[in-house]
Amino acid sequence: MTQCKITNVNIVIRPKNQSQDGKALGFAEVVLEDSFVVRNIKILKSNRNGKRFLIFPSQMTRESKRRYDICYPINQESRKYFETIIFNAFDKLMEAQPKGES
Repeated sequence: MTQCKITNVNIVIRPKNQSQDGKALGFAEVVLEDSFVVRNIKILKSNRNGKRFLIFPSQMTRESKRRYDICYPINQESRKYFETIIFNAFDKLMEAQPKGES
């Protein structure tokens, strides 16, 4: 299966004091093939099992007040690829942070 390559990742760490529920860790922006950007990928931590997961961009409609995904991986292999790249970039950035700042 041909897969778009992630060519750049930017991570913004959300300070713990700005997270209302404690599960928002930050946001990711990825560039695919140096030609397409996906912003506002949320990096969250589950309250149930402590595992991290991604929420891809969505939009709420005015009429129904429902959220609809704007873009997302269409199979498990692609989702795992995004998670691996984004979580590795997040971990690297967290390691570079002075202790007590995040």
